[in-house]
Amino acid sequence: MLHPRKTDVPCGTFAPKVLGFVLLLSGFAALPAHADITPLSSRLTASSLSNIVAGTPKAADTDEDATGSQLASLSVVTDQYEAQPVDLSQTVTASGSVTYLSDTSFVVQLIGTRSGTDSGPGGISSAYDSRAKFVLEFQNLAAGAITVDWNIPFERDYQGTIAPLGVGLRWSGLLDAVSPTVDFNTGSGTSIGSHTFDLTRTGASGRYWLELELYMVGQTSDLAPPEHWTATFAVTTPRMTITPVPEPTTVVMLSAGLALLGAGRLRRRWHPRRRQQHLSDPRGSLPPR
Repeated sequence: MLHPRKTDVPCGTFAPKVLGFVLLLSGFAALPAHADITPLSSRLTASSLSNIVAGTPKAADTDEDATGSQLASLSVVTDQYEAQPVDLSQTVTASGSVTYLSDTSFVVQLIGTRSGTDSGPGGISSAYDSRAKFVLEFQNLAAGAITVDWNIPFERDYQGTIAPLGVGLRWSGLLDAVSPTVDFNTGSGTSIGSHTFDLTRTGASGRYWLELELYMVGQTSDLAPPEHWTATFAVTTPRMTITPVPEPTTVVMLSAGLALLGAGRLRRRWHPRRRQQHLSDPRGSLPPR
C-alpha cells in the first residue's frame, strides 16, 4: 500500500529562510529613512594667541577637524603660554567638540579661556585671542527650521551686554545672525537662550551654512583677572541624510540574515541528487521488498 508523500519542503530548510528574511528586513528598517537635509561638510577650527607685549608679531596655535557628509564627531584643542622675566605670564586656550546624537540633533561645545599672573598691574598692554568655530554646510530639500539652544557659563573682568559668541545661518552671501547676551553689570553667571532659523529655500538655492562661533579677543593691562566662556549649543534640525554607518545591532541583523540565506542555498547545492529523485519519482521513497 502506498502512502501519500508529505510536501517536500523540509522544515530545516524553510525555517532559516524565513528567519533570514526577517533579520534582513529588521536590519534595513534600522537604516536612515527619508531626509530633508543633505549634509555636504562639517568643519571645526580653533586658534589661540597670547602676546604679553602687544604689537609683537606672533603666530597663533591652531587646530582643525573636518569631515565630509558622514558627520562624524569632531574635536579640537589649542593653547598658548607666554611668560616674561618680571613675573608676568598669560595662558590662552581655545577648544571645541561636536557630538551627533541622532539624524535630527547634535551638540556643539566651544570653550575659550584666558588666565595669568601679574606682579604690577597696569604696566603693560597684553593682547589675547581665543577663537573656535563650527560650520555645517548642507543642502536643504524641504521647508523646515533649525533651532539652536544655548547654555553659556562665563567669567569676565569687564562689563557689557554682548557675549563673544555668534550664531548664524548663511546662504547666497547673506547672513542671518544673533549674538547671545549677558547682563551688563555681571562679572560671572550663565546665559541661556534660543533662536530658530527658517529654511525656506530648497533645490539649487537651498545651500546653507550653519555657523557657531566663539571669538574672545581683546587687550588687557592686568593679566591676573581670568576670562572664561563655555558655550554649549544644542542644535535641532529636520531629518538629515547621513552616510550610513550602521549601529552594531544593525550590522549583526544584516549579517545574520545574509548568513542564514546563504546557508539555505548551500544546503540545496549539497543535495542535488536527492531533490532530483523526489521530483522524478511521484511515489516517493519506498522500502525495498
